[in-house]
Amino acid sequence: MISRRFVQKTVPQGKDERIAYYFDSEPWGGAVTPSGIVMTVTDSNGVDKTSTTTSGVATVNGTVITLPLLHTLTAGELYRIDALFVCGGNTFEAFGFVQAEV
Repeated sequence: MISRRFVQKTVPQGKDERIAYYFDSEPWGGAVTPSGIVMTVTDSNGVDKTSTTTSGVATVNGTVITLPLLHTLTAGELYRIDALFVCGGNTFEAFGFVQAEV
């Protein structure tokens, strides 16, 4: 069974940092359709914060998916990052958690 979590622990990020997270799609089958990647960011209340906390587009290099920059976070908030992608004709969703810090 593949773990859907692309980062196995909650990652700290400073509220003013700008970080592009990445993960390897090899456990899901490797080759990713580059145009099929969608990143969603929700806060601990399930409110979609994607439009105010991300910039740029996802990219693929081999089997590595690099997500858009995550930025402008609220200190103390826990964010869930979902990455929807197509691999081998199947659609998968991986996720991770980011804890915003001062």
